[in-house]
Amino acid sequence: MTICKDKDLRYPYQETWPYFVTCVLQELATATHGFSSAKIESCVSESPYNWAYEREQGKPHSSFEVRHIQQAIQEARPLSVLVTENIEKLRE
Repeated sequence: MTICKDKDLRYPYQETWPYFVTCVLQELATATHGFSSAKIESCVSESPYNWAYEREQGKPHSSFEVRHIQQAIQEARPLSVLVTENIEKLRE
């Protein structure tokens, strides 16, 4: 997932901050389509653990970033998908 592809937002100054936040929220909303609010909360809660794991693996000066939330989202399976798979298995 690439956030705000059309602008360089590595250093979001005050004038670009609202645009940056909008882009981040749009990307996260798209990535969590079909997720329940509890699953989204779970992904956000898990993201600091992804960051801590990264720091333990040799990147001690890394800062917490949106990509840690994105990683948790990519590893999660929404309930809507799990239920659909279970229903399909029961139909067979």
